[in-house]
Amino acid sequence: MQLVFPLSILLCFIFSSFCFSGNLRAQNQEARALVADLSQDIALMDRQIRSLSLEIEILKDNQAETSNRSSLRALEMKLNQMSNDLNALKIAVSAQEKRIKQAVLDEVAKQMNVYVSNINSQLGYANNSDNKRDVKEVFSDNYPKSGVSYEVQSGDTLSQIAVQFGSRVEYIQNANQINDPARDLRVGDIIFIPLTEE
Repeated sequence: MQLVFPLSILLCFIFSSFCFSGNLRAQNQEARALVADLSQDIALMDRQIRSLSLEIEILKDNQAETSNRSSLRALEMKLNQMSNDLNALKIAVSAQEKRIKQAVLDEVAKQMNVYVSNINSQLGYANNSDNKRDVKEVFSDNYPKSGVSYEVQSGDTLSQIAVQFGSRVEYIQNANQINDPARDLRVGDIIFIPLTEE
C-alpha cells in the first residue's frame, strides 16, 4: 500500500503536470495571439500617426499658402489704393497747373494792358481810346433770325466766317453784338451765324 500511494501521488503529479503543461501551452498560445494582435494594432496606429503627421504638414503648407494669399490680397488692395491716390494726385496737379497757367495768362494780359495804356498815353491816344470805350455802338435787329452756331477757330475773321457760311459781316456783328472783332472775337467762342433763306 505504501507503493500504491506514492504511485498514485506520482500519477496525480504527472497528470496535474500534464494538465498544467496543457494549460501552459494554451496560455502560451493565447499570449502569442494577444501579442500578435497587439503588434498589428501598434503597426496600424503607427500608420495612422504617420498619416496624421502628413495631413498636419499639408495643413501647415495650406495655411502658409492661405496666409500668403491673404498677404497678396492685402498687397493688391494697397496697390490699388496707391494707384487711386496717384490718379487723384495727378488730377489735382493738372487742375493746379491749369489754374497757375490761367493766373499767369491773366497777369500777362493785365501787364500788357498797362503797357499798351502807357504807350497810348505817351503817343497821345489816351483821350481817343477813352472816348471809343465810352461810345457804345447800337446794334441793329436787321438780320435773319435763322442760322447756325459756330465755334470760333484760331485765325478766324468775321469776313472769312461770313464767306464760309454765305452770310454778311454786319449780320454776324449785329446778331452777336461784336463791337471790335479783334477784341470781341475769341477762339472757342460760340457765335450765331445768321443765314438768309435764299
